[in-house]
Formats: sequence, structure tokens, C-alpha cells
Amino acid sequence: WLFFHKTLGLLAESTAARMPAWAAMGLLIASTGALGALAFGRRAGLMAALMVLFHPRIFHHGRLACFDIGITAATVLCVYAYLRSLREWKWVLWCGVIWGFAIATKLNGFFLPVYFVAAWIATQLPRSLVVRGERGGLGLRLPSIPGAWSAMAILGPPIFLALWPG
Repeated sequence: WLFFHKTLGLLAESTAARMPAWAAMGLLIASTGALGALAFGRRAGLMAALMVLFHPRIFHHGRLACFDIGITAATVLCVYAYLRSLREWKWVLWCGVIWGFAIATKLNGFFLPVYFVAAWIATQLPRSLVVRGERGGLGLRLPSIPGAWSAMAILGPPIFLALWPG
């Protein structure tokens, strides 16, 4: 009964303000586990989820009424969706939607496309250099642009504007 407001029978304001962070903490743990499993296997995913759960700073911020855990969860989930979008079409759309929620959560989310472009350049540019001809000359061909970039550009801003307070 300690957490309930006396007049309305609902949660106290301080408890209600922390509930979104609790939900975001659960999403962060789950998305970190999924990202770890995608990248390194199920055991690594489980270990990553447990490491997030028991990390002191994340555990502390997960109990506060602030946006830090929310944007962290949205960032990890957006990275997961982006990596899945490189293989599966349905995740292209999800990446755009998740990025829209990320930028609506906290403006740090606007930097995610910069990281995606940098990762694309770092991983695709070495593959785009091809040797052509008998003399060993280099040729450059542009690899395909990830579809998630278009989805983020088309779906993200309307979601951001729809969720913007005011």
C-alpha cells in the first residue's frame, strides 16, 4: 500500500514517473540479448542481457524518472533492427519506425544514421574496390545502399513530429 496514492487509489506520482524507465529497462535487457544473439550466438546474447541487468550504472538509471534508459533501449533496438534489415526486408520498415521512436525519446537518436553510414563505409568500401583488367588497375563500384536508410528518412520524421509534445 506504500506505493498507492491515497486519494485516487492510483500509483503515487513518483512511482508512476518511474514506470516508463522500468519498461525501458526490460526492453533494453531483451534487445541487448537479441543483439548479442544475432551477432555472436545465443549464449553470448544471454550473457549480454545478464551483464546489462547487473551493470551498476544501468541498474541505477533504470530506477530513475529520466530518459537515459529509454534512449539506450531505443538505440540498441534500432541497431538490432538495422542489422536485421540488411538481411530481411520486413526489418527495413521496423528500423524506420524504431528510429522514429528513438528520436522522439531523446534527441541523441538523431546521431544513429551517422553511425550507420560510418559502419557502412567501413565495411562496404573495402569490398567495393575490385581489381579489373590484366594490368591490375583498380576499379570502384558503389555497393547497394541499405533500404533502412530510406525507411528512416521516410518513417522517422513523421513519428517524431507526431510524438513531439506541445
